[in-house]
Amino acid sequence: MIITSVIFIYTCSGIKENGPVIYGKVFYPNNGYIYLELFTPEGYEIIDSTRIDADHSFKLQARKNTPDIYRINFFHRQKNLITLADQDIWIEADGMVSVGRFFGKGSDEIEMISNAYDLVFNHNLKSGMLRDKLKKAQSKHDTIAVQMLKYDFEQQQTQNQRDLKELIRKHQRSLAALLVLSKNFAVEPNIEFYMECMPVFEMELKDHWFFDKLFHDYQDIKFVAIGSVAPDFELPDPNGKILKLSSFRGKYIYLDFWASWCQPCRIENPDLLKIYTKFKDSSFDILGISFDKNRKNWLKAIEDDGLEWNHVSDLKYFDSEMIELYNISNVPTTILLDPEGRIVAKNIHFNELDSILQEVL
Repeated sequence: MIITSVIFIYTCSGIKENGPVIYGKVFYPNNGYIYLELFTPEGYEIIDSTRIDADHSFKLQARKNTPDIYRINFFHRQKNLITLADQDIWIEADGMVSVGRFFGKGSDEIEMISNAYDLVFNHNLKSGMLRDKLKKAQSKHDTIAVQMLKYDFEQQQTQNQRDLKELIRKHQRSLAALLVLSKNFAVEPNIEFYMECMPVFEMELKDHWFFDKLFHDYQDIKFVAIGSVAPDFELPDPNGKILKLSSFRGKYIYLDFWASWCQPCRIENPDLLKIYTKFKDSSFDILGISFDKNRKNWLKAIEDDGLEWNHVSDLKYFDSEMIELYNISNVPTTILLDPEGRIVAKNIHFNELDSILQEVL
């Protein structure tokens, strides 16, 4: 990375009257504006804007109510999220494309974010080179090279994730680390890492809106993530009998969240019926949870599609308690539980479901 020599005075004490200043330089500029945008619960609010000087340098003024999250928008081409505390900072950026280089110094938080951007940039660069080699090997039908390159690609991804996690751990009480976590790690596939991090972040950032949002997303997913015990519930079947999820323990249970009005659900029912017929005598069962509101339509769909397994519904449509309990955003949604009630898989194709059941049963 090219770092230019600059004379730069850091703010050493107190929050400045007008907030911190961002000084910087762009390597590939144009005639447009650079915007400083405050990240708020409602979106991005422009705080300051400027054009570059003759030497490609610029200056932006932030608000004094920091620490907070900002986005530096370079000519609507490269957009970098950062956090600001009470110190002036220096940044350098390509300013050319969304994945351009970005470097910062002047505060612990901007240097942490700069390191994260550098890790991601280098990962993308190496991954791109591996993809190019993989395409060439595939075009030559070189199976040995293809397997080796796939392995290298997976190792590169694993190492990048490992490096980013270690960086987050080193700065775990900072808003910058929370920002890097949210940008690089989706909650559900990384639920164990979130379970490790969130209690520490909560001690320092519980009053910040961004933590509150991420924490609620984490809470919503934590209880229905793969590996978690599925939340228990009680709902009436078509005859009014109350069925409890935990009463199905001892079997692999496929939770099918559906509705009579959901055409994709109805299209998938014949395939699901084949799976049920194949494994119903081998410690496997299905429980259909409907988001219908019309009882007649619900029962007619069960009969018309020949759905022989158990069905329940509170007939409350999307006011059903199951929406929040299982973090349902659309239907169909499917969840496979093991005999202990733990979530094994979510939203898998029927071929994958068939493979899993053949292996375990």
